[in-house]
Amino acid sequence: MDPATCRSWKICVDGAVSRGAMEGTYNAVCRDSTEKYLGSSAIKCQGVTDPTSLEALSFREALSLALDLSHEDIQIASDCQGVIKDIHENMSGLHSSIIKEISLTSHQFSRCSFIYEGRKTNLKAHSLAKLTLGLSEGRHLGLLQPRTHLT
Repeated sequence: MDPATCRSWKICVDGAVSRGAMEGTYNAVCRDSTEKYLGSSAIKCQGVTDPTSLEALSFREALSLALDLSHEDIQIASDCQGVIKDIHENMSGLHSSIIKEISLTSHQFSRCSFIYEGRKTNLKAHSLAKLTLGLSEGRHLGLLQPRTHLT
């Protein structure tokens, strides 16, 4: 099946914190309905080590990746129920500016949903988050071929 004809794409997201250094990562991995890899984005940043902040940033990155891939019908999946709840309820608090940006950006899509999925179904995104800790700081895109651990 051609990815362009697939209705909804799933973007799995995750964040990770370095054990020793003051750095974190957040990422998004996009696949079509046949599980074909379509693209990924991973960001490594210094000084951000709050796990919930990194999870919230991963949702924002998923929206950016979907815009980069020019697709209008997306489903973003995460193993972080708290951030999903915050998005659905438009919560204020520590991450309110990120949640507000996610909410505003999601309106650019014809359909955008946020769902909870346990770690077992989110292994590729979790693997990418851990791998990104070993990369240089900044955004790392994979739009043509996945890294070997994402196949």
